[in-house]
Amino acid sequence: MFFLTYTVLNSFFSSSTALVLALASLGLFTPEADAAPTTCAWREGRGAVTEVSCDVHKRYNANGHKVFDVTLFGNNTQLVTSFVCWQEQDGTPTYAEVFQNGDRETATWFYAKNGAVGVNSSTSNGTFYFH
Repeated sequence: MFFLTYTVLNSFFSSSTALVLALASLGLFTPEADAAPTTCAWREGRGAVTEVSCDVHKRYNANGHKVFDVTLFGNNTQLVTSFVCWQEQDGTPTYAEVFQNGDRETATWFYAKNGAVGVNSSTSNGTFYFH
């Protein structure tokens, strides 16, 4: 179910029309985000980092929790994933709630050395990074 895998990212940013049509039929794409484009990254295990074009928009939900809406771009389509990153009062990361296509998953998260947020996939050996 969750979330991004190396295969999904590579397929998403390839010229595979069949995959894009399949994802679109599942309702994974939403209107453009309001944030300025930036670069997000995916790393499978200790392998190479794959950079992707994305928007990262920070907002607060009705409960006052910080939410990051990350929109990935490819093949004239968009994929939105929302992250709620929970932490202790001292700022120590605890877990992230990840929302994609109406599904909710939990995952571990951390701050990378460069200040990016890293979220470890709950279903693969990969990490997704965003600022």
